[in-house]
Amino acid sequence: MLSVIIPAFNEEQNIPRIKTELVPVLKRMNIDYEIVVVDDGSSDQTVEKVIEAKKTAREIKLFKHGRNKGLGHAVRTGIEKAS
Repeated sequence: MLSVIIPAFNEEQNIPRIKTELVPVLKRMNIDYEIVVVDDGSSDQTVEKVIEAKKTAREIKLFKHGRNKGLGHAVRTGIEKAS
């Protein structure tokens, strides 16, 4: 299984690209995959956009930090939560 880890901090404008750009590429690869999004304490609509994307892309998993802990910590969380 391929795990794609996406650390996100105030990325509401980029989250829809997961469905329109990333998911089609992964589907063409014809492998099992998951997309692990780690929200690192965003103050915008990042979480809501991920929840919306999850409705049609069940491969997306969302994990949230209550506050911003930094890129490295978000990546580590993604690795820990990946299948």
